[in-house]
Amino acid sequence: MILTYIIHSNGAIGNSKIPRLPRTHSLEGGPDSPDNLSEPLEGRLELTMAIKEETQLKRRAFLKESYARSHVGFAWLRVTCSLIVIFSHSFWLLNPMHPPLFLGVGVGDFALLAVFAMSGYQIHDSWDRDPSWWRFSARRILRIVPPLAVVVAVSVLVIGPIFSSLSLGAYFGVGLTWGYLVNIVPFWLQGPLPGAFADNPHFESLNPSLWTLPMELIGYGIVLVVGLAIAIGLPKLILPVLLAGLMVTQAVYDDTLGAFDSGGQIGVTPMVFLVKFLIAFTVGMVLHAYRHKIAFRPRYAVALVAAWLLIHLGFMSESAGVPGGTAGIDGALFRLVSLDKWLLALALGYGVIVLGTHWPKRLEGAARWVYGSYGLYLWGAPLQQIIIALGVTNGWVLFVISAPLAYAFGQLSWHLVETPTQKWRRYLKARQLQ
Repeated sequence: MILTYIIHSNGAIGNSKIPRLPRTHSLEGGPDSPDNLSEPLEGRLELTMAIKEETQLKRRAFLKESYARSHVGFAWLRVTCSLIVIFSHSFWLLNPMHPPLFLGVGVGDFALLAVFAMSGYQIHDSWDRDPSWWRFSARRILRIVPPLAVVVAVSVLVIGPIFSSLSLGAYFGVGLTWGYLVNIVPFWLQGPLPGAFADNPHFESLNPSLWTLPMELIGYGIVLVVGLAIAIGLPKLILPVLLAGLMVTQAVYDDTLGAFDSGGQIGVTPMVFLVKFLIAFTVGMVLHAYRHKIAFRPRYAVALVAAWLLIHLGFMSESAGVPGGTAGIDGALFRLVSLDKWLLALALGYGVIVLGTHWPKRLEGAARWVYGSYGLYLWGAPLQQIIIALGVTNGWVLFVISAPLAYAFGQLSWHLVETPTQKWRRYLKARQLQ
């Protein structure tokens, strides 16, 4: 075979002198007839595949030398997105009816869509490296539950008693106080603690950031189910089919629902929001599953963002961008609403994956300072509620005070809770994958 000859005669494809293949002068009869062309054509195919593989290897080597490791890039992006959520909450917690918008889209939505896309990519990578259902599940539990349990316990035992309008006896004597501990299992989220932050503008929930956790867990379940389905023989094509199904579901919601919760709920999560963020999560899964076939290029990310801006700014009315259903608008506009949302999820998903895999290498040395994004996200809202209760009424002031505090608590969570519990993973003996 030509590929074998090239490798063994020169040791490496890149330094090989490629033998000239026989030229074909006729398609009828003789030694150049189609029946006798199978060997040269096969050789050409092998040669093309070898060149393509060599190009991919060279690009991976270039990326490794030129950019930070992808998990470092994603850590930087995650901490940035958590700070954006805190910025959004700085205004929303003071005025729940008017969340901050950018181009008619909630500022926090941009950050959450990006986080869900990164989660889809990284969690699918975790399954890909060790496709064991129980080890995968145990890793997810170790990642999500310990920091959450600390936040919930501190909320019940420390924050609640201090900032509740009830006496200590009344506070600890109410069943809702101890029921709040159920938040350690994110599927059954409980909102307020009795009397806590009763005078704050947003008193319905002590920690509104927790509402995204059930969607994250459902995403983990999708990775597990899809992974097992592929393991028993279903084609990898089910991933883009799943993505298409979610997009169609979102389009149906856009066309028929007049209120954000009229599509039903899973726990406390409206289906409309669940579908929206699972689209971003599945985009990340698809990008990881087909990472060897999809080119991750910054110029393509810019093109996707430009396409979204073209649709969003050129054709969308402000009313169509309001969160919730778009029932009542004409069919052409509802299709644009759906296309607008799809392009945003695709642009953000592809964009953050490209950015994470092209992160500046000079920032790799500071990675230890950006590994606390989960704790930063969990602690942000309770700290903001405390600051509001102490008298802060300006969103910018709230952000300036709460962001560094939340970052510090995120670092404490990382070093005192997350890193120690992550060491328990050594008991999860993964088989060696070839």
